[in-house]
Amino acid sequence: MKLRLLLLFLILVTVSSGSTFGMMSVKTITVTASQKPKFIELKVKRKQTVFSIARQYGITMEELYRHNPSAKKGIQVGQTLRIPVRGNEQPKEPTKPDIQETQGEHEQDQNKTKYFTYKIKPGDTLFDLEKKYDMPSDSLVAINPQLQKGVLPGSLIKIPGSRLPVIISEPEKEKEFIRYTVHSDESVYDIASRFEISINELKNANPELKYRELLKGEELLIPDKSLRKKIFDKSIQDSIWVLPGYKIKHRYQGLPEPCNTNSESKGKTYQVALLLPLFLDANDTINRMSLSNKELLADSAFMNIYKRGASLPKDTFRIRKEKIIDPRSENFMHFYEGVLMAVDSLRKQGKKFELFVFDTERDSMVIRSLIQQDIFREMDLILGPVFPEMQSEISAFSAKNRIPMVSPLSSSGNFEKKNPYYFKVNPDKEYLIRQTASWVADEFFDKNFIVFRIGDYRHLQEAELVNQCREKLFATGYYNKHREVLFHECNFETEGISGIKNILSQKLENVFIIPAVNEGQISVAVTNLNSLAEQTNVRLVGLSGFKGYRSIQPEYFHRTQLQYMTHYFIDYESVPVNRFIAAFKKQFATEPNEFSFQGFDLAYYFMNALHKYGKDMPRCISNFRMELNQLSLNFQRVSKTGGFMNYGLVQVAYEKDFSIKNKGLYGPNNLLPLKSPAEN
Repeated sequence: MKLRLLLLFLILVTVSSGSTFGMMSVKTITVTASQKPKFIELKVKRKQTVFSIARQYGITMEELYRHNPSAKKGIQVGQTLRIPVRGNEQPKEPTKPDIQETQGEHEQDQNKTKYFTYKIKPGDTLFDLEKKYDMPSDSLVAINPQLQKGVLPGSLIKIPGSRLPVIISEPEKEKEFIRYTVHSDESVYDIASRFEISINELKNANPELKYRELLKGEELLIPDKSLRKKIFDKSIQDSIWVLPGYKIKHRYQGLPEPCNTNSESKGKTYQVALLLPLFLDANDTINRMSLSNKELLADSAFMNIYKRGASLPKDTFRIRKEKIIDPRSENFMHFYEGVLMAVDSLRKQGKKFELFVFDTERDSMVIRSLIQQDIFREMDLILGPVFPEMQSEISAFSAKNRIPMVSPLSSSGNFEKKNPYYFKVNPDKEYLIRQTASWVADEFFDKNFIVFRIGDYRHLQEAELVNQCREKLFATGYYNKHREVLFHECNFETEGISGIKNILSQKLENVFIIPAVNEGQISVAVTNLNSLAEQTNVRLVGLSGFKGYRSIQPEYFHRTQLQYMTHYFIDYESVPVNRFIAAFKKQFATEPNEFSFQGFDLAYYFMNALHKYGKDMPRCISNFRMELNQLSLNFQRVSKTGGFMNYGLVQVAYEKDFSIKNKGLYGPNNLLPLKSPAEN
């Protein structure tokens, strides 16, 4: 066994600090002599939080942090804090929050109310609410005592207005929108149905609705669908709808304050470990071609050295002219080349990194040997390993030494549950199913929804997709207001295509899901839906694995208008993607593949975050956004003591004109505005 270490880059260039992420408001405060605060010292007691201490002493959390910078990382029992007290003001006794009663969720005035309401959705947890509103759970429960009995779907909770961002929306073209005033007893589903838009379109135009319910009298921007035009597309010999751009500029105020830029980054060179199964030994030998004695004797140049046949060596070989790569390492070579492109981009920005590349093969002994090396304990960031069975010891090492570790490709392993420094890039299937069901309820609540059953699926995870779609669609309340049955399940094996035809709608779009994982079954289902698409309006909702099924003709996905959620998508029509392809081809004389894009995006994102925040990266990364070529990254903690998973998803749609479109972000905490790489 041989451990290979390649020290590839030592970049010593002046640092160019990136711009501060997010929007910051500047306040000027004049303090008179009588207003200058005095301080008392407070020892933190059990169950006290920053929020409860600030409330007790009548100060803001920002004031407490300003005078106690270490509190930003958390407070401990027995820790001493400096508390500003002005004049003869005495600290207040801890009391329950002063709750302003409201007259119902639609009777509030947006400018005057102290609290907004949020309707609990299926799948919400208390930890989800903590993250969504940046509030500790004890504060949420104090305001909403009913949460002590659990987080019950459909119940309303109060959220302090101060926890919601203020978002000012300005259409680029006013004529593309209708300004609508909300009336009593209206829901988002009523409004979306009336104007023939999806919930997602409504919330994208009015992002504040991602945080709260409707308010009576508030004004909403509604994309005007009456402006759409039907044109004939010669490429598909069919008519398609063409819509306006519906572009809106959103100005965000009151978002969570971003972490301060790392002051040490200017003089620091960060050390990054890249762990990949490159199989370098195998690649050293795969291009060797053994030579026989006859071939050696026929080589005049060789025989000038070896005059006698008896002295011919037994291990002589020549190297292939057309070199090949061990197939086990080919994609990881592409990933590695993408990382090199990212490091080169960072170097040109003046940021300093040392990249250490380790060939892990697929051998746990290599990993065990690696973590014994002194140099490995000096790393600031670990990218890899890629296989979950190789991650256990590295994850334990990462947690013990507080070194952030990134799992770049696998959704399994679940080390994020125990290691607070672990980052899972590929979201697990459970999350994808939950978000797909939420998206279905937002997008297709007023459509004819059909479960295309082909085989017993009750033992599959896809059964949960069916259950959650059913639960979330009925939870919208839309079905209760309409007599027509809009949710169906049809067993294709027993009822055949005629059973499907009997529940089709001729006036509504027919939305299908196929709860199966067997490629043959899915292929049969999609083929039949493709035939139905010639007669009626069909849309297929799937999972990202569908596009990998080779037995299904790609045009079937376009005719059935396949849509799915995923964390990666490459738009080959975008300028940054084509710029990357050109640079990659110039550097490596080959086309990049998906692994090349992923290697670049991951390295570029995490190295920028490391340079920006230093050791505070795990604490700050939840608010770090960046536009990338392929990946949608939005890391959130999976629990209070756990690590991170990527919650960033985009909607991918196969269109009838044979294009594949990114329909935009979907998921929690997607309100933060994205910054392009040049702005970070």
